[in-house]
Amino acid sequence: MNVGVSGHQDLGPHGKVRWIKKQLQHQLQRISFSSGISSLAAGADQLFAKTVLDLGHEIKVVIPCKGYESAFESSAAARSFQKLKKKAAECYVLDFAHPSEEAFLAAGKRVVETSDLLFAVWDGCPAAGLGGTADIVRYALRKGKPVVHINPNTRVVTNLNGK
Repeated sequence: MNVGVSGHQDLGPHGKVRWIKKQLQHQLQRISFSSGISSLAAGADQLFAKTVLDLGHEIKVVIPCKGYESAFESSAAARSFQKLKKKAAECYVLDFAHPSEEAFLAAGKRVVETSDLLFAVWDGCPAAGLGGTADIVRYALRKGKPVVHINPNTRVVTNLNGK
């Protein structure tokens, strides 16, 4: 089974990040899976990928576009992206020339399509732009994929069933 992720780039204060990581670890340890699929965006995507690797599983990466590195706002997130990308069992680059909302939406859809289960680290609010977590969750549910919703604001984990 493949598990994917979609989530916020800004995870908030360190206490929230610790809580999110704990929830990811707990939820991943409850299931039998072979790999985690991520676009390795800053925040939730990178935290998910690190957690999957820490648990001894492989990661597969969907890169939204050529020049994706230019989309990272912090050099730390860009360095983390490069380190995680090197550890990927598979790396698939979408055919977009540069970072754009359309590329990010397509990457999120590809994560959903290649996953059996989606983890959404998401506050439950509408997407701020095309391809945000809300769009990806809605797409996953339309495709009949189950979603584990990890809400960092309410600190509640719920299962959304796409079927």
